[in-house]
Amino acid sequence: MILAKKISSLWRVTQRPYIGLILVLLLAWGIYAPGLYGGFLFDDEHNITDNTAVQIEELSVESLWQAAFSTESGPLKRPLSLLSFAFNHYISGLDPYAFKLVNLFVHLATGILVYLAVWQLLAAYRRCRQKTLNDITISWMSFGCAALWLLHPLNLTPVLYVVQRMTSLAAFFTFAGLGLYAWGRRRQMEGKNGWIAIGLALFIALPLGALSKENALLLPLFILLAELTLFQFSAVRQSTRRLLIAGNLLIVVLPVILGTLYLLFYADWWLRGYEIKEFTLGERLLTEARVFWYYLQLIFFPRLANFGLYHDDFAISHGWLEPTTTLPAVLGVMALGMACLLLRKRAPVFAFGLGFFLIGHSMESTIFSLELVHEHRNYTPLFGIALMLAYGVGVLIPQRSLRIFVASTILVLLSTITAIRADIWGNPLEHLLVSARHHPHSARTHYDAGRLFFQLALAEKAEAGREVYYQRGKEFFSQAYRNDPRFLSAPLAMLAMDHALTKPVDEAQVKLLAQELATTPLTPFTIHNLQKINKCYLEKQCQWSQEHLGMFFSAAIENPALVHQAKTVLLTEYSIFLLAKGDLSQALQLAEKAKKVNPKDPQLALNYAALLRYTGRYQEAQAEYAALGALPLSDLHARRLQGEKKALEELLDNLDKGVSTRNRDE
Repeated sequence: MILAKKISSLWRVTQRPYIGLILVLLLAWGIYAPGLYGGFLFDDEHNITDNTAVQIEELSVESLWQAAFSTESGPLKRPLSLLSFAFNHYISGLDPYAFKLVNLFVHLATGILVYLAVWQLLAAYRRCRQKTLNDITISWMSFGCAALWLLHPLNLTPVLYVVQRMTSLAAFFTFAGLGLYAWGRRRQMEGKNGWIAIGLALFIALPLGALSKENALLLPLFILLAELTLFQFSAVRQSTRRLLIAGNLLIVVLPVILGTLYLLFYADWWLRGYEIKEFTLGERLLTEARVFWYYLQLIFFPRLANFGLYHDDFAISHGWLEPTTTLPAVLGVMALGMACLLLRKRAPVFAFGLGFFLIGHSMESTIFSLELVHEHRNYTPLFGIALMLAYGVGVLIPQRSLRIFVASTILVLLSTITAIRADIWGNPLEHLLVSARHHPHSARTHYDAGRLFFQLALAEKAEAGREVYYQRGKEFFSQAYRNDPRFLSAPLAMLAMDHALTKPVDEAQVKLLAQELATTPLTPFTIHNLQKINKCYLEKQCQWSQEHLGMFFSAAIENPALVHQAKTVLLTEYSIFLLAKGDLSQALQLAEKAKKVNPKDPQLALNYAALLRYTGRYQEAQAEYAALGALPLSDLHARRLQGEKKALEELLDNLDKGVSTRNRDE
């Protein structure tokens, strides 16, 4: 009898949605725990492991400021995310486990905010339109949405791919803002003051999200979508309704108009990125329509083989029927947009969920010259689909037992796939081998596998084992190059491996690679790797032939497809290389060329002025410093300018003193 009462009591407790949420959070923790043992990946290098500015040893204002603005990751620099990396390093060093652990905490916290945001949205929706919803139904729908979002395998990369903390932090503040706004609106529908909550959403959550990653700037659009579908600007007072309409015009419509005009008048700024891409703007837009349906496939039919860190094997659409699925994909996306409009009054929650998914992809999957496919781009948009599913199960399936069965089956399947993925990601070698098997045409996947075997070969002491790793690395690098002949990082890595392991270097291959660097359009990844090779060589951390490296830089700077920033980067790197070599004259010429390519870049002008001073052309250096002083400079550039000017003044003073002394002696 006592046991029966305890079981009955336990059953009543577990029926409370917030208890279910706690259990799902614990489940998510357990699922992701094995994946925390993986290493740093891809863009982690640029933003964390190679970024000494975030590797702080003290919590001084200067070190934190430098860390916060240490990369060019986005127009707003994403300082909040970079600060989180800096604090991570201060506490635990470059331990990938600690970085991924923080990512997991952010994911779980965001899951809680998803629950709260759905609760507030549906509670406000009930207040103005859907009176039949009750608290327990809303709570279970909120739980279902949060559980699906937390456990879906598509959301794995923002947890186990460290740099995508930028994405998860932006989502955290986006859902915080959405929940606050919905809470404020619910209070207004009840005749209470909701402006404080709305103000917190727009003036606290929105800026913090934008400083994490620019995707959070979509929050005002999500808010407008909620008004058009769920709330319809409902309020007890007409004055409140008028303020809401005016406010949405001010924070959404006006910025959209101004932003569109800016993009039209300054098209050169965002079109420039296509100069080093393998696709045009038109091809990107056509391809993204197919990518959109690919994302939906990953959401509704998640197969382990379709997931991966890289999707560079996704075919580019070169025309409306190249491939033939392009036109149907474009028409399908347009049809979904029309469906969203048609459902606005008949099925507002479904219209909101579908619109949320569409808007969520409007920044990274449209005109900007970003890479075509990345799973983490669904981290925030997935909320819309999860809400549709949770709400649909709640209202379209009348039988309670059937609802529980359907929801449980979905969550078990998603949890299983996520658990398998996380376990694979926890083992770097297994992760890359499985990825290469699932994506045989991905150049980047094979390149990363080759790099891992390169590292294993360097660490292996036994000659036989080292040779095995060397051959495996060579196989993967060769396959990467076969998959994409533009991917010159692969032959560069093969040559680096030959140098490091004292293997004979094929001079014919070296000349062929130099020819490719001079003629093949260089990707940002290839340029970045040339920078890394130069740094490694100059710091004497790797064995490279000075002749080979000089040949590569000499060829690369003559590449006709190399323009704007990419050209200044390689000209600067080659100048640094020649300076270390002792060829001051040519180093100065290249620094001057880089400055002429982009006269508005203060860093290039500082580099040129420093070389003028170094080569004894003091008056020209003074003129450069004077010109720089008239430009708007960042704190970092201003400090460097002051240091350079002071060094030149001290040098000239010493020279004057030396001349005066000689004159007295004479």
